[in-house]
Amino acid sequence: TQLKINRRSLTAYLLGEHGDSSMIPWSHVTVAGKPIDELLAEKPDVYHMDSKDEILRKVHEEGTWENSMKGCTEFGVSSATAELRAIYHDEHKILPCSVYLDGPYGIKDSFASVPVKIGKDGVEDIIELHLTDEENEEFQKSIKVLKEHFERALKL
Repeated sequence: TQLKINRRSLTAYLLGEHGDSSMIPWSHVTVAGKPIDELLAEKPDVYHMDSKDEILRKVHEEGTWENSMKGCTEFGVSSATAELRAIYHDEHKILPCSVYLDGPYGIKDSFASVPVKIGKDGVEDIIELHLTDEENEEFQKSIKVLKEHFERALKL
């Protein structure tokens, strides 16, 4: 019941790791190109939603619930993989993908999910969103979690 707008009419990204440290750059969430905060402020009687923290908590919980109930999240992964038809059809489509970052977002030597342009040669460009200071802090925390996971995996 969030907003009562079809989800396909929203543009939003989840950045960072694929897990509980992922973050939503709310300054880039839009409805028909209008920032969500503007829409909510202009028409609070028509459009309202849970707090941003609550929405992010629900996003994190949904993945955990899906995994605990079914033991996997293959449908989410399958639908995301199906979007990669953009490679075969050379669509130049913007999709969130985990890519190697060595400069964008101020990240060095790490992989993270960010918006990228996909075409016949794979990742054609990394789209760097200009994050607010708070968003950047949350994104950096997620990168730190990713690096910690990687370091633990190297020790196995």
